[in-house]
Amino acid sequence: MSHARMQEIVNHALSRGFTGLGTVSFLLGEELKLLIHAGTIREILLKNNRQKRHLPGEKYQDAAFFEASRMGYLRLQKVPGRFLLCERACFDTKEQETRKGLKNLDLEAIFLELAKRESATILALRWQEAEAYVLVSGSNIPLRRAVFVNGSQVEIDDSALSMIASWKEAHCNLTTYQGALETDSWIALHLNVLFEYFCANMLSQYGYLTGKVMVNSMVRSMTYTAPQYQCDLAAASAQVQDQTVFYSIHETIRAYKSLLDFLEAQVESVAGSNFIKLVKKQSLDSLNPFYTNLARYYGFSF
Repeated sequence: MSHARMQEIVNHALSRGFTGLGTVSFLLGEELKLLIHAGTIREILLKNNRQKRHLPGEKYQDAAFFEASRMGYLRLQKVPGRFLLCERACFDTKEQETRKGLKNLDLEAIFLELAKRESATILALRWQEAEAYVLVSGSNIPLRRAVFVNGSQVEIDDSALSMIASWKEAHCNLTTYQGALETDSWIALHLNVLFEYFCANMLSQYGYLTGKVMVNSMVRSMTYTAPQYQCDLAAASAQVQDQTVFYSIHETIRAYKSLLDFLEAQVESVAGSNFIKLVKKQSLDSLNPFYTNLARYYGFSF
């Protein structure tokens, strides 16, 4: 397939607000991965025999970027933003461990063990007919995020974890990645964990005080407000889940701090400032030094 034809297909997907992964494979092993969010190529991951590079998304529209006669194969895969965040972080990091033929039923014990680590771990799971990413937060933070993909079927978080445990292929190949704060991709991933953790704690405590109906109303308010900060926020089980592939750490911090400020102001108007102070203290006290220092360094005074 020529670059012009690939570009035509990609542009059509962008015009329809596509979110997902575009993979362009060339001869001699070179590969481009297009991280596409809400109809925009947010980033290009380039891999060949010599190097790995991050490129701005607009490069794909630059004809000079490709040789005119170059042929390749394009695959567009509809997946949520969290899959793309994991894809980007793993691209930056050498795998820690690979295990083949692992029983699906043994995964839960691995998740629990990784939850004790200082920082987050990504597990890439592969079967013949499906694939998944699982993000274990570390620090015993009770947030476990997952994306399961089987063709056009995509499940996230609790539904994804259920599919992983009960998937018809009883054995999988597992690769683990851990990047701490080595790259912007991993910093963004840990900030995502902090944001959802702080939101979950505040909403949980608010729910004890006001009830589930008020919590659901608060979550809806946050999802309505999120687009102001180019944030793709979803609601599930009275919690918020961010699926945004931001352009930069600066945009990530701006969106998260603004949304946390919004949540704090809304809760304070009902529960008062002392309630806010107590929940913020409890949230920070429950974190290990890794996450506490990260929160303070990036100005999360939550």
